[in-house]
Amino acid sequence: MVSTVLTGESLARAVVEDFASFFCNGEEINIPIHIGEVDYAITRGSSKNSSIIISKEMAEEVITTPKDLFFHLLILGHEICHAVLLHNSGNHQENSEFLALEMWADFYGTKIALCLITYGKNLKNIFFDFFTAPNFLVVVEAMGEVVGLLIKYVYREDDRYPHPIVRVGSVTNGTISFFWKELKNQHPIWPYSIIRRMMASPEANELRILYDQRITEGFEINESVRQWHINIQGKNEEIVPGLRLPIRKHLYSSFIQTQEEWEARVKLREKELIAMGLLEEMPSGELTTGSFPPAEDSEPS
Repeated sequence: MVSTVLTGESLARAVVEDFASFFCNGEEINIPIHIGEVDYAITRGSSKNSSIIISKEMAEEVITTPKDLFFHLLILGHEICHAVLLHNSGNHQENSEFLALEMWADFYGTKIALCLITYGKNLKNIFFDFFTAPNFLVVVEAMGEVVGLLIKYVYREDDRYPHPIVRVGSVTNGTISFFWKELKNQHPIWPYSIIRRMMASPEANELRILYDQRITEGFEINESVRQWHINIQGKNEEIVPGLRLPIRKHLYSSFIQTQEEWEARVKLREKELIAMGLLEEMPSGELTTGSFPPAEDSEPS
């Protein structure tokens, strides 16, 4: 049980305070929190001129369970990503670009949420109010429950947004990316333990059964994501400068690579996923969901 009442508004203010602390002096991005007539949350402006508006219902909700906590954190992380990666700036976005940026905000925003509970002074204390003996699997199980809520209440089947199964994949990939840098000396197949838990809710399992073939769409729009961010980054070293270590290792924001470097990185990632049994290459060369390894082979030690 938490020792004091925690509302969505107080959590949101703790989140942006911790996020500002992730920067070196003089580089902080302080994002004001406002309450308004919105669905869950939206971002206005970019970088140091940004703000996040959360709904009255979200602000007033009393957070009493780990599932409540991560539901708010994943939504807030998503909006912080839009703010700091300048998704609201620049030229008019084509529909394909908007869709790609939403997918990236799910991925990058998940890493922001996990950085907050790991390295944020306020959020670490809040986290330990909910998890008396936290470990990797307990955290991911709570996130898997939240994925079910996001599918039910937040993710839209709308042409302007990635398909819900792609968004689940993006949150899953963000979680794997974070723990890949945090966990050491694990069995190579351990990411499957994340995937199993992210797909454990009835809502996610139904998506997997009905739309399994669409999960690889995330790979197809990666290039659109990269090109949009390259245009925004311009000649800057990063889009979000000044992040301290170890935050920077998770939220590094340079997208400039040669085409050959990018393709090699994608191919390496695909080979890793194929080796794990998570993807399978068809005779046509297309990728599909793999047969998966035995569950007991994937648990972290």
